[in-house]
Amino acid sequence: MLERLRRAYPLKLELIPLLLVLWTSYVVLTAFPDLPTQVPIHLNAAGEADRWGPRGLLLLLWAVQLGLVYVPATLLGLAFGLVEDFRPLINLPGKKREGLTASQGEGIRVWVLRLLLVTRVLAMALLALILYNSIRMARGEEAFMGSLLWVLVAALVAGTLFMMWRLLRAVR
Repeated sequence: MLERLRRAYPLKLELIPLLLVLWTSYVVLTAFPDLPTQVPIHLNAAGEADRWGPRGLLLLLWAVQLGLVYVPATLLGLAFGLVEDFRPLINLPGKKREGLTASQGEGIRVWVLRLLLVTRVLAMALLALILYNSIRMARGEEAFMGSLLWVLVAALVAGTLFMMWRLLRAVR
């Protein structure tokens, strides 16, 4: 299994999402008790708070990062690493899927794993930045966003589009 995962990408890269979730967990859980009851829950394009809400929403956003991004994507990636023949999992019309060679199926599996890693890391970084900034602003500190938010959004969109293009090329 590990060898199949290593073919897709170095397993050391799994440290990135793990460190992101650990850092975000630390920041949220240590700051939460001292936060005011109302915290910024939405920031405009300039990084200014334009909506405030109960601080419990920060825990919800943290739970989203952990429970809807990190854990499912990690488990799905591990499951894809266990699959011997990836072709039955590929969502293509019957004749097109049946015409895939084992080599094409393996190529698609590799790109799916890479796509999962890229989107997971970028989505987690985006959520971590949003949480960090909400906490800073709730404490009365200046937001630490600048253009980093837009760089992450652009990277998430561009990375996903690139990976999907590569997947489509692998099917030909």
